[in-house]
Amino acid sequence: MSTKLFRVEDEALQDARVRAQSGDAFVLVLAPGKFRFFSTKEVLGFLSWTAVLGAGQERIDLDYGHDVPNGLHEFEARGRRVTYRAPDGKDYFGPTEGKIFLEVERPPTGTAFTHKGNFLNVRFESDGNTVVLNGGYKLSSS
Repeated sequence: MSTKLFRVEDEALQDARVRAQSGDAFVLVLAPGKFRFFSTKEVLGFLSWTAVLGAGQERIDLDYGHDVPNGLHEFEARGRRVTYRAPDGKDYFGPTEGKIFLEVERPPTGTAFTHKGNFLNVRFESDGNTVVLNGGYKLSSS
């Protein structure tokens, strides 16, 4: 299980911004006794990672572990390098359960791609707090 904080480095984000064509995300964030929606138009990535960047500090960083090939993929969230940063700046990482679904479209050569992903009950627990993510994201890059 991944117990380390994962954050896409600023240099990689800047490189991805240059290639980004479009991106959006809509995620339901559940915490005990409350819920809210996290939506953004800034979703960046590369063949092996995705960063969903919200207003202020809120963000989701995902590392797929390798360049993901064409097709439909299902990942167990547990053991995956995923970090959610809440609006208050608290980091949640090392998900304990849930799934990440990813559809990848890319040509046989080059680095252009489209990722369409979904979070299904991706649960984080930290210091007695629980956060669950459900929702989707899409990004296209040249």
